[in-house]
Amino acid sequence: MIASKGYLIGISYVRIVKFVNYNILKKMIMKKAISSVALIAVLIYLTGCIYESSVPIDEPSVKVSPKLLFTWGESGGDTYKFSRADDYTYTIDVTHTGTKKPEKLMAYASIVDDKTFLNVWDSKKKPTNRSYLLLKIKLLSDSTLMVMPLTENIREKFTSSADLKKFISENMEHSFFYEKDSEFKRIKTK
Repeated sequence: MIASKGYLIGISYVRIVKFVNYNILKKMIMKKAISSVALIAVLIYLTGCIYESSVPIDEPSVKVSPKLLFTWGESGGDTYKFSRADDYTYTIDVTHTGTKKPEKLMAYASIVDDKTFLNVWDSKKKPTNRSYLLLKIKLLSDSTLMVMPLTENIREKFTSSADLKKFISENMEHSFFYEKDSEFKRIKTK
């Protein structure tokens, strides 16, 4: 009887150890899964979600708007200073939070079915190596600019501006065509 009690105690101990080890293992797997999901979410956020095109919507033909020639930003966030580069092109100095040296971008507006889009590129890129970020913009008031980037979920690649412009025209009214919109306020500069 004692031996059988020891056997029962031994079996119960093994079951408890297996149960505890299973729960510890389960918790470790869940922590790793949560960590992995969090890491993926952070990476997606940091890499941005804007469609890049190898061609612009069209050639510069829309004159620079004096209504955009200001510094725009979010409270405590990055700032975007729009300046006139020439009659059709903007220089955008982007100053990221915590930095002093701005990143220089270039842009020009395109009109697609009465809606304004910006073709934005890195000023350091040669014309043959450029990729364009495409942003729908709308002035909500003299002091509020809404920006809607085209989603990175667009899988189509274009070799001609005419095809890209047609594609935008056919899809621009769908909410899924854009990433989350942002509103920027005009910042008073000293």
